[in-house]
Amino acid sequence: MEGNTDESSLASLSKQYEQIIIDENTTTITYIGYAEFGVATSAPRWLIKKITATSPTSPAGVTLIQYATGYNNTTNIFDNRTSLTYVS
Repeated sequence: MEGNTDESSLASLSKQYEQIIIDENTTTITYIGYAEFGVATSAPRWLIKKITATSPTSPAGVTLIQYATGYNNTTNIFDNRTSLTYVS
C-alpha cells in the first residue's frame, strides 16, 4: 500500500484500531502505531507504519511509506519500532 497517505486511509485505520501513537522520531522519520485500546507498547499486537520524508519543511516531501513486516500485520512491538524491518 505504498503511498497511501490520504485521510480516508487514516480514518479507516482509526475505526479499526482504537489506540494510535505518533512518534516523530526525527525531522524526516515518523512512526505511527495502531492497536486495540489498552494494549501496552511492549505487547506484540501493533500495526506500525514508518513514514520517511525528503525534507522536514516540505509537507509534500513524503517519499516512502512502509509497514513493519508488511501491511496489516499486527504482531509487532511498538517499543521496538526503530529496529524492525519495514516493507512497502
